[in-house]
Amino acid sequence: MNYFDKKNKLVCIHEINIRKRSETEFFTPNNTFLQSGLLKFRKSSSVDNHIHFNRFSIIRKTNEVLYILEGSAIINLFDKNKEALDSFTALSGDLVIFISGGHGLIFNEDTKILEVKQGPYLGNYDKKKI
Repeated sequence: MNYFDKKNKLVCIHEINIRKRSETEFFTPNNTFLQSGLLKFRKSSSVDNHIHFNRFSIIRKTNEVLYILEGSAIINLFDKNKEALDSFTALSGDLVIFISGGHGLIFNEDTKILEVKQGPYLGNYDKKKI
């Protein structure tokens, strides 16, 4: 499910239980700064050995990807003006991709999450609490 702000800007993508998907699919639009997809390969298939080109990109906002390994989290979404937009629960196997706006998480059980985002990490200069 995609979540948008009042100006129809994509804020978050929530893909439910991606472990059960049977085909390759990308979850993010081609124009986002972080691309995320599920790749499925048949036995004896391969990906050619390769190197990615160096390229210059301007990153204006940190995108994050959360994969819920165990447990669950309530995800609260906010627009860039810090106004609450929506909330949902992400369960084990779910993928959550934050594209814009803000977010918060609440844990009502022990939860393990894999987080991926652009670096380098800038500590307190990376985010502002809302």
